[in-house]
Amino acid sequence: MSVLLLSIGLCLSITSTNAVNSLYAVTVGTGVGHNCGMDKSGYIVIELDGLHHEHCTTNRLDNPGDDFEEGDLDVYEGDQLGACLNTDFPDGIFQFRVKHHGSDGWCMDSVSLEFRMGGIVDCKAGVVLDDDQTYTCDG
Repeated sequence: MSVLLLSIGLCLSITSTNAVNSLYAVTVGTGVGHNCGMDKSGYIVIELDGLHHEHCTTNRLDNPGDDFEEGDLDVYEGDQLGACLNTDFPDGIFQFRVKHHGSDGWCMDSVSLEFRMGGIVDCKAGVVLDDDQTYTCDG
């Protein structure tokens, strides 16, 4: 009986440390125009800054197949969200940065962040990012 109570107690303590309002999904919109799409020689990551100094960075956002195609919306979830999958933002975020890396430029039309508690933060940019450029979005 004591082993069962200890097991239940451990499960409860593990569950209580999980992030309540962590990042759930990222939706990325690629613009339409000359050379707007991006191939494997370019990629993005996203850095989030919370209202209470929480901070995390996604892994390199890359789905199987072709993503970042002109006019497309791509959704990233799970392990691609890196540390942001388990970083709790109890009161939301202050800002986030879209960081481009590589030699293939990309037209950032929009980026939307969806959080586990249902909040969505949208950023409509309409900019071209290339090399190591960054675009900052308000939370």
